[in-house]
Amino acid sequence: SDLFDEAHLEMLRVLASEASVAIDNARLFGEEQRKSKHLGLLNSISAHAIATLNPDEMLTKIAAEMENALSYDHIGIAILDYSAKELVIQAEAGRRRDALGRHIPLTEGLIGHVARTNQSEVILDDTHSKRLLLPGSVSAAAMPIIYADQMLGVLYVETADFIRFSDEEMQLLKTLADLFAGALHNA
Repeated sequence: SDLFDEAHLEMLRVLASEASVAIDNARLFGEEQRKSKHLGLLNSISAHAIATLNPDEMLTKIAAEMENALSYDHIGIAILDYSAKELVIQAEAGRRRDALGRHIPLTEGLIGHVARTNQSEVILDDTHSKRLLLPGSVSAAAMPIIYADQMLGVLYVETADFIRFSDEEMQLLKTLADLFAGALHNA
């Protein structure tokens, strides 16, 4: 049957390779419990990405999954609108939410910078410069969502507490951004 056409098979292949990368990354995690939680998160996100071809619905589900598994109080996914040269917050989750639908010029803040440079960035203390999205945020990490050299958007997390992002947290966020890239490209 045509149940899985070539595009679906390609997507499954992309996600399978992402999942194996994720599992390798998870081996680096020290804490067994966190490891299983993170793997569970990657697993359910892969499942959503495969099951849902509507990008908005997929991003909303994924943000909710992240909220359940991670402790940041704001998680957002910003999608690049090439023609308008801006990012649009398509999904958010966490205890503090006030960004959904917001348009962010590429010249603005942490998220704009990450989209312009294609480089992930961490801010540990933003009490003065106001480069973060929500009032009260002090620490943040943002990852470019890139598929085959094409910038698609930015995954970012913010918190009202000062935190230092560990290597494994950064690796997990990068893996999530890679998963979104494959899923968004296919959607």
